[in-house]
Amino acid sequence: MDVSNKVKKSKLLKKARERAKKDCCFICGKSCTSFCQSHSIPYFILKNISLNGENYTFYKLLKDNYLFEEEAGNKSAGNFYLICNECDNNFFKDYESEKLLLNGLNNKMMAEIALKNYLKSISKNRIEIELYKHIMANKGFKPSFQYYINLREMDLKEYLINYKKCISIIDKNLKSGFKVMYYKQLDYICPIAFQDTFSLYTDLKGKVINDLYNFDKDISMKYIHICVFPLSAKTIVIMFRHTEDACYKSFENQVKKLSDGEILKLISFIIVNYFEDFYISKSINDDILSNKYIRKVAETIPDIKASSRTEVEKMVLGKKNEINNYKNFVNLLSEEFKIM
Repeated sequence: MDVSNKVKKSKLLKKARERAKKDCCFICGKSCTSFCQSHSIPYFILKNISLNGENYTFYKLLKDNYLFEEEAGNKSAGNFYLICNECDNNFFKDYESEKLLLNGLNNKMMAEIALKNYLKSISKNRIEIELYKHIMANKGFKPSFQYYINLREMDLKEYLINYKKCISIIDKNLKSGFKVMYYKQLDYICPIAFQDTFSLYTDLKGKVINDLYNFDKDISMKYIHICVFPLSAKTIVIMFRHTEDACYKSFENQVKKLSDGEILKLISFIIVNYFEDFYISKSINDDILSNKYIRKVAETIPDIKASSRTEVEKMVLGKKNEINNYKNFVNLLSEEFKIM
């Protein structure tokens, strides 16, 4: 990694985090001078796949990576600073337990996972908005990121709406609200740890689920949540949605008709194609890291290669059938690539 670029990026991010920082806990609203170092993926999950306390990041898959860290220590992986220690300890204890995860999912556990996902997304979007504003205000930088600022502000609005749904379910201990789309226990440890949420563009037959490329501010996005949790001797793979988000029914029915191997391949493709925040065991076979097709898919994330709406629109041509590219992808969650 080029040292000067790395230092420049680090300084920019530090300023953006300072600007985005608030003075109270996002959940309870209490004054907070020191926020909890929350993990977007539970710490004990990261430990299960790490080597000497470290894992590879998504950026290890990129051919030309000069700005981003390719390794992350367990303590600093996927951190966000938005809530107090008390809330961090109280709001996620039902799902941050190997024993409870192995007993299956209940509505409160899914609400806690979703809440963590939305908090992380809120924090990330706030920081990115401040980062883009700082770059635009600095005369030493030429690109305009107003396009990205507008998108992030729209995303924030959606995340806040869904955050409130999760809080309501947890506070009232509601028995409904989320629906399991897939839950599987694998009898081996997968080399990937992942937890996040996203809006799927189309189902497997090309029917639009979320009109992602319609930039009307009144368009509402619906989310699904995916987790890959390597445990001490097993791996839990999860996919779920909010019960109100009926737009996913066609996709859900299509997934049910697939074999476990096909579903795991689909989830592998979704993780690498749509996300940056996942972690790869350093014990993984190097052939996976150098696989040309995996690298090609990883390079397609628009935020990495595009800096304007026009560029993104060019990149999303043909996106309607993109999800079916999973058929030719590598099943990273198969027993073939287990680390134990």
